[in-house]
Amino acid sequence: MKELIYRKRTIRQVGIFGLGKSNVGVIYYLKRKYPNIAITLRQDSARLPKDVLRAVRFDRILLGGASCEDVTEELVFLSPTVKRQRLATVEDARITSDAQFYLDNVTHPVLAVTGSDGKSTTTTLASLMLSGKGRHTSALGNIGVAMTPHLDDVRATLAVAELSSFQLMTFVPRTMRALITNISENHLDFHTSMDEYLGCKYRIFEGCEEPVVNCDCPLTLRGAAGREVFCAYSMEKDEDELAAIINARHYTTLRGGIIYVDSRAVLDTNEAKLRTRHNINNLLAAISLTHGLCDEERVREVAREFSGLRHRCEYVGTFSGVEYYNSSIDSTPLRTATTLSSFDGRLTVILGGRSKGLDYAPLVRAIASKASAVYLCGECAADIKRALLCDSLFTSLGIPIYEYRTLEDATEGCAIRSREGERVILSPASTSFDAFSSFEERGEKFKEAIRNYYYKRT
Repeated sequence: MKELIYRKRTIRQVGIFGLGKSNVGVIYYLKRKYPNIAITLRQDSARLPKDVLRAVRFDRILLGGASCEDVTEELVFLSPTVKRQRLATVEDARITSDAQFYLDNVTHPVLAVTGSDGKSTTTTLASLMLSGKGRHTSALGNIGVAMTPHLDDVRATLAVAELSSFQLMTFVPRTMRALITNISENHLDFHTSMDEYLGCKYRIFEGCEEPVVNCDCPLTLRGAAGREVFCAYSMEKDEDELAAIINARHYTTLRGGIIYVDSRAVLDTNEAKLRTRHNINNLLAAISLTHGLCDEERVREVAREFSGLRHRCEYVGTFSGVEYYNSSIDSTPLRTATTLSSFDGRLTVILGGRSKGLDYAPLVRAIASKASAVYLCGECAADIKRALLCDSLFTSLGIPIYEYRTLEDATEGCAIRSREGERVILSPASTSFDAFSSFEERGEKFKEAIRNYYYKRT
């Protein structure tokens, strides 16, 4: 029977701390590849997924306070949201994660992406640009795909990994190239400070061979200081301006709606299916990350065909003349502000969920300039309402606020009041964890509530 050798040690017992998507993928991989390994499940919550329990026989299950006790396993996989300090008495050599285990064992090059906004779209665009013509490139990681199971993917020649600040807390990833899309306040309900959050993001540059830098973001630019940069990109600066602030092998710029790399035209953005400012920025990022690894025609094909990711400004449909959009991924005030700025005219906005402890100032001004009505629900509804009503510009505009207990109720209330020609968007500015397991589940419930309301009327 094949043995698992990791960090020059034979592993016979593995601990799994937390049952997020990444660790579930690890469990299935280990049971398939190394069926003789004993697996201990460590979990804060007593709620255990029935499908996992049916598929896997755990040798031990430790819940609640007992989950941090009696750690005898040679290797423990931490879920990204489990802080390393929970196992303070366990030496680092016995701690790993789905992302770290994959990157320690993968045999083909990996490109890594992190950032506060746009990382999932950039990861997807890059993986699509690198696929085709007999090549297969996986998009993995925080995008919602466990990484470890892809160690068995014999088709892969490259991979693009999205890494969150949670994943980067415990290790420095070794990659071919790495990109930070941008950095703004985020996850301060989890990280002890903005400095800790920045430190996690900057780790992605520490272990990569070729950093790719967004020069329109000062915090990202700071993280690249003193490093040999593969490519620098900007929507605002020309090549000479970029060269004056950073020394890079290549420069990607936007001039007159054309994306250039080293003054060579690569893409007319009028060809792109999605042409909002943040989508063009994602294209610049993906083109910079994949430069030299894919041909320009493939870049243009992807730009012409890519219609966006689910739950990210996703067009749901038009019902009784009202357009609906699902942007459940928007879990921060700044992310919602960015989403709203990509639309022309005003929209009805549904907000609320669980707060990350972030400043609502960017949200308030965006709501004042873009919202025709506001619908609030979830744990932080009162906090958002307070922030809005404390702003003189918002109150002077007379934008109505409606409050509901649940997302489903807010969606139905919105549908009742909306009139032909109006647009409605779910852009919560908050996490989903007060009522849903993920932003994906929240987005699906929103779409379901819309369908249920209009189907009942037909």
